[in-house]
Amino acid sequence: MNRFSLKIGYLDWFIVFLTGTILTLILTLLVYLISGYNLREGIKVGVIFSLCLSLLSFSLISINNSYLLPKIKNTYWWWILSAILSFLAGYFGFHLAFTFSTHLDLEIPQRVSAYKHLISLLVGILNYLIGLLIFLFVNMKSKKGELERLIIEERLIALSNQLNTHFLMNVLNSIAELTRLDPLKAEAAIIKLSKFFRKALSGAELIEISEELDNVKNYVDLENLRHKNKIWLRIYGNGEKLGGIKIPRFSIQLLVENAIKHGFQEEILNIFISLKKEDHFLEIRVSNDGKRMENFHWGR
Repeated sequence: MNRFSLKIGYLDWFIVFLTGTILTLILTLLVYLISGYNLREGIKVGVIFSLCLSLLSFSLISINNSYLLPKIKNTYWWWILSAILSFLAGYFGFHLAFTFSTHLDLEIPQRVSAYKHLISLLVGILNYLIGLLIFLFVNMKSKKGELERLIIEERLIALSNQLNTHFLMNVLNSIAELTRLDPLKAEAAIIKLSKFFRKALSGAELIEISEELDNVKNYVDLENLRHKNKIWLRIYGNGEKLGGIKIPRFSIQLLVENAIKHGFQEEILNIFISLKKEDHFLEIRVSNDGKRMENFHWGR
């Protein structure tokens, strides 16, 4: 049902009003200049014309987009209705501006007064064409943003599924060993694992840094089940002070997992996480003091 509704933001409306006002003033001043009339009067008439045209266009487009378009399933009728309303906004916008200007005793070129009905028709058609261009622009931008959002979500979901499966298998193997060696410790590990996954798999794909760091701490605790507490996590920078900044879920945890996987050598392994904010950028670094990777090639 909402297939044909158009999402127009405040910035889009501002651009529409600004563009419409500038074009209307330019056209009005050209008419007054060619007709040899006072340009100050032309500016006043142009402002009135642009206001009337903008208000009618905004009202009709808002009504159309909020109440009429969501009920239309056929694309054919959608285009017809939008064309009619855009044309009416231009047609009656011109007549309304002409009426106001006349009542305010503003100078109006004689040719405009003589051909006002023809001019109103032309303004209606022009308003429809401009509205069509604006629609194509906003619709294209909206679809692009929606597509980018879906791509990011799919990547995060794929990353989440891959990480959860790999991590779960390792932890369950460790817990299986603990059930024979230390049942009480195994029970505590199961409770911690349950809390970890309940927190990690619930909510949005974008989370605050402090929440991601809590997940990382729980992750390292669970990894230490099979590494005998030889993994030490050191965090530099306060995640609480960076509240409001959101990052993809598991983005830091995946780096920590790789740091453990490629750096652990049955010795104490330090994992360093540094958080640094500069201007509008946030730098997150994950490093370790374990073994160096050999024969590593980017892209392979």
